Amino acid sequence: MRYYAITITPKAQPSQAERTQELKTGVPLPASGKDGKPITITSLKPDGKVNLNSLNVELDIPLATFNDPEGFANVKIYGISIEDIMQAADLNGGLIEISGGMSKGLPLANPDQAGVLLVGTVYQAFGNWIGDQMTLDLIVQITDNTVNNFVVNWKAGSELKTMVQNVLTQNYPGYQLKFNVRQAMTLTADETGAYQSIYQFAFFVKRISQHIIKDYAYPGVDISVLGKTFLINDGTTKDKPKQIQFIDLIGQPTWLNYKTIQFKCPMRADLHFGDFVSLPEGAVKLSGKSFSQLKKGVTFQGTFQIQRVRHVGNFRQADAGSWCTVIDALQVETQ
Repeated sequence: MRYYAITITPKAQPSQAERTQELKTGVPLPASGKDGKPITITSLKPDGKVNLNSLNVELDIPLATFNDPEGFANVKIYGISIEDIMQAADLNGGLIEISGGMSKGLPLANPDQAGVLLVGTVYQAFGNWIGDQMTLDLIVQITDNTVNNFVVNWKAGSELKTMVQNVLTQNYPGYQLKFNVRQAMTLTADETGAYQSIYQFAFFVKRISQHIIKDYAYPGVDISVLGKTFLINDGTTKDKPKQIQFIDLIGQPTWLNYKTIQFKCPMRADLHFGDFVSLPEGAVKLSGKSFSQLKKGVTFQGTFQIQRVRHVGNFRQADAGSWCTVIDALQVETQ
């Protein structure tokens, strides 16, 4: 069965005294109250079984590298209470975690592929009431959008990995870092700078790594995020590819660009940027008595590296394409 879990932790709100002080002075004061009580909306019951009366949700979560971002994620929750949509603005700036995939209940469902799709910040929340439909719309930014102090103090002779680790751990103390970079990269002179967002910092890392290697074919170091883990890799270290099964595919893969394909799977959280995947060689054997229309396998085979991931979902829509993960992948040499 389809599965989702959305947890929103509202941002701390200023006290009444602080609001009065702000009105008198015109100077905003930091909120001193605690974060609000987390709001959780899920398709599962407390005992882990599927809740057939769960609310309908729509998801559109594009994921890519920070130096080449895809934009905001969009979440729409149907059937929300009027009390929640009246105070929707209180969710602005709050932390949101979205999990999804497939839970137990169908023969081909694989709950091991379910997990965290996104951890981010509610950029804007607004409620709506049209006819008998009450909805809560959330525009979500990847990671914490309040972080704006990316200071680089890169000493000559130290590795790029050390610099990136220092900057990210300082700004995101609760996040883990996973490096997969081909070789050590150092500079012969000190490099300093200040960047206002993770996007600017990631662009700097991409360009400086390409400058150090000085190879036109070198892709550079990319920074992306999966849940609360930063992925830092340059695509040159080929891990063992994850096998995509024939039954995991929705339709056939198609060409997008030179050496770039796109394929679609039921929604899953275990595929992300930089992963290597291999498509199946074939799942059905044909004989002379077989129907000619029977599909033997997929038209694409080999090893590919994921470049973009997009999770798209409409929980109550019945067709397979309404709860899926769309993958853009670049063809690489066979390992």
